[in-house]
Amino acid sequence: MDYINEGQMKKAKNQNEKDESINGFDRLPYEIATDTLSRFPITSLVQLSYSCRSLNSLSRDPDFVSLHMSKSSTNESECVILHSVYPLQDQLRFICLSDLKVRKINIPVAISMPKFEIIGSSNGLLCLGDSLFPGSFCLYNPFRRGHLEIPNNFVFRDKFVVYGFGFHPITNDYKAIMIANRDKTYYDETGHRSYSGWLVSDV
Repeated sequence: MDYINEGQMKKAKNQNEKDESINGFDRLPYEIATDTLSRFPITSLVQLSYSCRSLNSLSRDPDFVSLHMSKSSTNESECVILHSVYPLQDQLRFICLSDLKVRKINIPVAISMPKFEIIGSSNGLLCLGDSLFPGSFCLYNPFRRGHLEIPNNFVFRDKFVVYGFGFHPITNDYKAIMIANRDKTYYDETGHRSYSGWLVSDV
């Protein structure tokens, strides 16, 4: 009986400490919280975003994302993403330049691309193209593990097609672009949409 009471007391104490830490964060002024968290490396920030709803919500705020990107461009928390080609399924890995450790990025099962290529990347957001089924694309945030399939309304068979992906600083928008050579005429298709607080575009 005493053992159960002691266990319940420890559990209640741990829950209270957890609630206090979350409530403590919620009581911070917005400017202080965003400035402090914007200095964290992306890997730490993602782990923290799973600890409470407030942090998760903040990490999806477009203003906070912009602030974090501006701070991360001036510190040493940069990462390099590597595309590893394997016989059965391609993989992504990243290296943080601060500690030079190689880490594997787990690609969600929902992304059904065993063989893919990186069309482009910008601010940590990747545009992946299916190597087995040309014309199939998705945008993938490897740190938040969010993804968005890009609908492709144009399929050019046996034509020279080039794809690109980048960020347009004036419109504050991510762009995925497809250029196809068909009968000596060039077609392009661009668009845009919101992606979990990150602006992205459709092909």
